Amino acid sequence: MTYRILTLVLIALLGWQSAQAAEMPTLLVSEGLFSESQLATLQRDADLAQRSGVPILFVVVSGDGTSAGSAQSYAETMRTDYSVETSQDADDGIVFVVHWVANDPTKSVVVYSAGEHAFATTGLSEETIDSYIDKFVIPRLQNGKLFEASAFLIRLTRATSLYAPPPARAIAGAAQTTQNLLRYLAPTVVLGVFALAATRREPSAKERYAFIGAGLGIALMLAALSMWSHSRIGIAGLIAIVIALLVWGLWTTHTPLAIDWRRLAPDIVIVLALIGTSLWINWQQVEITPGDRDETRWINRAYYAADLADPFGPTWQDYVITVGQPPLGSIAIGIGMALQHQDLRATGVWDYQYDRNWYTAIGGYPTDEAMTAARRTNAVIGALATGAAYVLARLLTNRIGGVAAGVYLAWHPLHIVLSTQALSDETFALMLLLALIAAYRFAEKPTWGRALLLGMLLGLGGATKLTPLLLAPPLAGFGLLRLWFDRSSAGRRAGWMLIAQPFIAFATFVAVYPWLWENPVRRTWRLFAFRSSEMDAQTSAWPNALVENPLDALAHFGYKLTYTHSTSQKALQHIYDWLGIERTAVGFDLVLAAAGIVLLLWHVGRYGLWTPHALVAILMAGEIAILALGMKADFYRYHLPVVMIVSALSSYPIGIGWEILCAWVSQRRTQPTPEIIPEEAIA
Repeated sequence: MTYRILTLVLIALLGWQSAQAAEMPTLLVSEGLFSESQLATLQRDADLAQRSGVPILFVVVSGDGTSAGSAQSYAETMRTDYSVETSQDADDGIVFVVHWVANDPTKSVVVYSAGEHAFATTGLSEETIDSYIDKFVIPRLQNGKLFEASAFLIRLTRATSLYAPPPARAIAGAAQTTQNLLRYLAPTVVLGVFALAATRREPSAKERYAFIGAGLGIALMLAALSMWSHSRIGIAGLIAIVIALLVWGLWTTHTPLAIDWRRLAPDIVIVLALIGTSLWINWQQVEITPGDRDETRWINRAYYAADLADPFGPTWQDYVITVGQPPLGSIAIGIGMALQHQDLRATGVWDYQYDRNWYTAIGGYPTDEAMTAARRTNAVIGALATGAAYVLARLLTNRIGGVAAGVYLAWHPLHIVLSTQALSDETFALMLLLALIAAYRFAEKPTWGRALLLGMLLGLGGATKLTPLLLAPPLAGFGLLRLWFDRSSAGRRAGWMLIAQPFIAFATFVAVYPWLWENPVRRTWRLFAFRSSEMDAQTSAWPNALVENPLDALAHFGYKLTYTHSTSQKALQHIYDWLGIERTAVGFDLVLAAAGIVLLLWHVGRYGLWTPHALVAILMAGEIAILALGMKADFYRYHLPVVMIVSALSSYPIGIGWEILCAWVSQRRTQPTPEIIPEEAIA
């Protein structure tokens, strides 16, 4: 009975406290200053500013001229009377007062009263507030623009409190780390046990040791993270775990002793040459490629790389910051910037309600050094993607096809632009190409190591741009198809490995995205819902770039591959200019890609669905379908995955054509020369 009474009292206290909090106003305005629509706009923005976590009250009053001192006293009185603070004696609230003098706007003043602890948890400070008021609010007031000045003050305060460069985070305690280990990793262990049991055989010693070692490694890493916050140990531990699992998958694919290094030597030389060429091209463009304002967001989130050292810390629990995009692209940029000795926390987020002048005024715009460092990081990633394109085309065709794919991508205009902007698209493209390579190797010889490698690459790709994560369910469906039609033991085993792909990919996706750890399924659903709403919002924000339906998206892909995102168009235009021909070139990338599709389908039809070419074709088709279904606005960045796939498809007829030519030449050389019999012998 006593516990029930205490519970009721506690509920009543919480309800009273909530009611008190609800009664705290966010905006007080004298009558007649604004229209109803203007007042509704100000009220909405003031409520949003309050939700940023800082108790803020905005007051707009009218009257005759007053001194700044009197207005300051009025602001302090309002802060006390309305208890503008999170709790009693917290002293962490802020009151802004706009004193409007209608007869003489030049006498209007803006003052504020801030509690002692008001700036402890926000990006606001006395210096920034004074600077904003002097530069942006007072000039509007003195020009008679009361609504614009008030709206700017409210939005500026909200944006700064939300988007200022985050401070260093406190570490999570060892007890919290242990609790999260038991809560979130235990189900993963259980799933792993069931996955091994699904093979219906005794796991090998290598598999057992890898499973146990990975579990112990993750546990030790998380324990270390709770003890050494923001040290390099945490980042090194996470990278070591991921690399260890990838190496295990590669080891079971090819052990070093089983590799014919002499046979692979030409391929290694070609890959290095293509990477070097692509890097040289990208490096020349780093400082001259036009900027994209989205670059500032990825540079701002570079601190993700540092905050991996505290995966249970506040950074990864901040919905506003972390729900926007998966973190791997930001982590890659952060690692590259850290290697170039750049401050990962020096850049704020550009709130697109305001122009670059505002962004620069709050100290959020990245320095030239930071921008260059981030772009150089992407230049390296883009060069690696060129090498991966060679490997994929080499597997599908031959070395000539591989070289064609590498050259195509290295000189592709869209690839060069995105390799020299600080965005995550090239990281996504690299993961996509590596996943296609892993799919080929898996279909060639299905093993659990190769299955793990494929699933992890899909998960890492999803941790960059989400769409590779959606390729895992079709693989599971293909696995069910193989279980149904291929009754051999090898077919059943490969089918189970394909069915496991969504689980492997999702586990990897969650592992590198600490925001998901608290509730992986629900938060992943929220992430996809957020991205879907963002894509829908693009249709109204950019009506000129509207994509009406999937067929329209495919038409956009075809147009760009012919006229703008085209290596052949670029090459032909150079030739026309060199010859003095005044003509706009038309690319034929799409023609080569169409020929590649026909040849690839012919190969699948001839050799069957269980071949490596078939699995790669399924993933390519799946990626194109996902892009077409989800594309609501035609932004240039959305075409990069298509370019990666086209690099392999367009090289296919070149590689096959080379094989046909070599076979014809060989046949001509080996064809026996008819012996000429003298006429005398005939007589």
